[in-house]
Order: sequence, then structure tokens, then C-alpha cells
Amino acid sequence: MMMILYHRTTSDAAEHILATGFRDNTDPYMTTKERTGVWLSDVPLDANEGAWGDVLLKIALSLSQEDIAQYEWIEEQKRCRERLVPSEVINRMGAVEIDEETSGAVEVEGAGHFSVSMISPMPSSVTRSSLMLLGRNWPRQTEFDGA
Repeated sequence: MMMILYHRTTSDAAEHILATGFRDNTDPYMTTKERTGVWLSDVPLDANEGAWGDVLLKIALSLSQEDIAQYEWIEEQKRCRERLVPSEVINRMGAVEIDEETSGAVEVEGAGHFSVSMISPMPSSVTRSSLMLLGRNWPRQTEFDGA
């Protein structure tokens, strides 16, 4: 089963993620125990909800509800479900794209603005040459179907 999740980040971080994959962050996240992973949510979040950045990544993750449940952080009165998923799981089981409806173009040094079409499935290491670079005003050439 394919699950769609979201991760908001900066343009620079998005470029790095698309080029090399996600990388874990370790922090206590307002608890007494350090935890490691990448924050993903079931709906797009913004700065009002603690998600900072101008780029929203959309991740199609090949995990069942049962498999992803172990990573969920349950918080009372939240409008969304959040998960702290190990980067290795996302990089191995996920396909990533920039959600163009809620993100601006990514600036790449020397390449100008571009948007990224579907990468499916995302290998553990994606090279910049494997990304499909599209002109700023071109229509999307592939639909995000998780295939």
C-alpha cells in the first residue's frame, strides 16, 4: 500500500535531499529521551505548526498503516498525524517529489530555477543528473502515482 506523507524544508535542504536522500536528525523533541528520524506528516504543515521552509516535499512511502504506526507521535488536539521515520526507511521505501502547488521553484547555483518531476522509486543515492529538470513555466510531465 502506498502512503502519501509530507516534509517541509528549505530550498537548500530540498536540493540536498533530492540529490542524496534524507538524513536523520537526533533531538529529544521536548522529551527526556533522544529520538532520531525525519519528521513526516499526513497533511502539509506550515510555520504556524512548527514546520519551516519554502519547499514542501511529497513522499509516497511503500509501507502499510501497520508498518508506519511504530513511528507515529500521537498528540492530543492536533489536526494531523506526525511520524518520526528513520531516513533509511524513507530512502529505501519512498519516492519523493516537490509539491509544486505549495512550493516555490528551487534555485540551483548555475542552473537557475527548476522544479523536479517524479523520482520513483527513489534510490538510496539520487544524482543530480537523474533528476528531470523542467523550465519554470513548463507543465508537469508526470503525475505522482507512486509507481
